[in-house]
Amino acid sequence: MSALLDDTHDPALQSWLESANTAETDFPIQNLPFGRFRRDEDRDWRIGVAIGDQVLDLRRARLIETYDLNRLMRLAAEPRRALRQAISAGLRRGSADEERFRAALVPQEGVEMGLPCAIGDYTDFYTSIHHATTVGRQFRPDNPLLPNYKWVPIGYHGRASTIQASGHAFARPSAQLKGPQDDAPRLAPTQRLDYELELGLFIGRPNAQGTPITIDEAEDHVFGVALFNDWSARDVQAWEYQPLGPFLSKNFASTVSPWIVTMEALAPFRKPFVRPAGDPQPLPYLDSALNPYYVWAIGIDPVNPDKVFVGTGTPTRGLTLDPSAGRAVPVGNIVRKLCALDSVAGDGDHGFAMGTAAKAIRRFARRGAIATTSSVRSMPMCRRINSSANKSPAISSRTRRGHRRSPPGSTAIT
Repeated sequence: MSALLDDTHDPALQSWLESANTAETDFPIQNLPFGRFRRDEDRDWRIGVAIGDQVLDLRRARLIETYDLNRLMRLAAEPRRALRQAISAGLRRGSADEERFRAALVPQEGVEMGLPCAIGDYTDFYTSIHHATTVGRQFRPDNPLLPNYKWVPIGYHGRASTIQASGHAFARPSAQLKGPQDDAPRLAPTQRLDYELELGLFIGRPNAQGTPITIDEAEDHVFGVALFNDWSARDVQAWEYQPLGPFLSKNFASTVSPWIVTMEALAPFRKPFVRPAGDPQPLPYLDSALNPYYVWAIGIDPVNPDKVFVGTGTPTRGLTLDPSAGRAVPVGNIVRKLCALDSVAGDGDHGFAMGTAAKAIRRFARRGAIATTSSVRSMPMCRRINSSANKSPAISSRTRRGHRRSPPGSTAIT
């Protein structure tokens, strides 16, 4: 288990960079998320850490010697914590390294953000029972929750090649549509573009194919998390999903925040979980006292976009599923795996756009306009990660990055 509390989590810790100390910042010194950025003059993506309204170039700060974030993600827990300690120490008020670190800062508004790392594989897991029940009613009103749901992690492989950083445009998909009153399907652009707000887990350390990762070891393979939008064409999905599930309705685009919040940064926000009475106990390979629960605050209130819903979950159960079947987590010899935890919403909450928020997003979608609802934005997690340790991190509905290809915090749909 990799996450431990140390002085980098101190809520009173402040930086010599004043923009990192304001109550409004998404990136205080306790957060330190990783991402890839470039300026006009850069040929390659560079690895940076967000701090206040700046990006710390880790190579210019002489903290690393690579441009490959996947290599950093492969590090074991101790070297990862040592790097976090070095970054935090250099950014603290009174640091002897302030001059060197200040020379490595780049204003966020002046950089382009890309995918945070190379992604070679992508699995979408169906993790929230409330979300699964709500979605199930859309397609199976009399049988919304299938009998296997409470026993085995449910997931499917998505298309990794169409994952992109939030803020880039993507084309509206065209596919077969057939309404209940139509005699035959027709080829047309989707009229029911939808999204689900999810949590992406970036798998950092590989395993050999056929060598299982136990539930006790699973967390040490997770580098961090980012917010993830799973886009869907619901009218296409309704026609094509039986018997094998969605295909063209869900593989045209997925968008992810350019910032990965590390598991170390989330250590203060763990919270115990009590299983509801009557729920079956997981099989032993999916249960462990060493694998604690988190509180994930990732829902969006369609009326008040700054309000979040809180859901609980054990993200590493999905990770344990793949190798238990004899499959390697990453593809190849470097880390290239993204797992999305599907709309971790609470009871009575949607966590996706099929409910009230769908009306607004579909109005944008039908016109081909730029969608600017809060749940489409690239939301850096966590906004107040320097709050007291007994509170879950809030997620900002604002973006703190510059992006010159489309308006900040929006995804263009053409």
